[in-house]
Amino acid sequence: EESGVEDAQDEGGWAALHSSAAAGHLGCVRALLEAGALVDMRNGSQATALMLAASKGRGECVEALLSGGADPLLRDRVGATALHRAAAQGRLPEVRALLGARQGRRAVKVTDVEESTPAHLAAAEGHLEVLKALFEAASGVEGGLEACRGARNREEKTPQEVALDSRTADFIQRFAGEDW
Repeated sequence: EESGVEDAQDEGGWAALHSSAAAGHLGCVRALLEAGALVDMRNGSQATALMLAASKGRGECVEALLSGGADPLLRDRVGATALHRAAAQGRLPEVRALLGARQGRRAVKVTDVEESTPAHLAAAEGHLEVLKALFEAASGVEGGLEACRGARNREEKTPQEVALDSRTADFIQRFAGEDW
């Protein structure tokens, strides 16, 4: 596949698609994809446009990139997928879009370099609705819910233990009322 001007990268490895997706410029994202931009091109930190859009809460760009063939299972330099990034930032619409993508549900069990799943990251930041969406998606995969809830990171902690370790009493009360 030949690379054109739409794939030119700056010194940080950012191409126009990375910048447009991160900024939420849907028209630019669509135009670049139509012009043949490489949808899964990586920047200097090995992030794709999909990862950037997901972490910044650019839902329409996430949808356009997925429709354009972006791979939701690719990982960046620290092993994070677009789902890891969206979950850590509490981006519920983007999490739902990624989970609805082809192969998207498989990402709930992917671990980063710290052996954390997207559920660990959502729990650490107190993103309860994101955590619920991840568990719901995992329940649609045989053995997935138990694997998601019981996954242990490098510190041997489950998402629930991460949540309890990193939050205030108010947060713990909210989680205590949830069915883990």
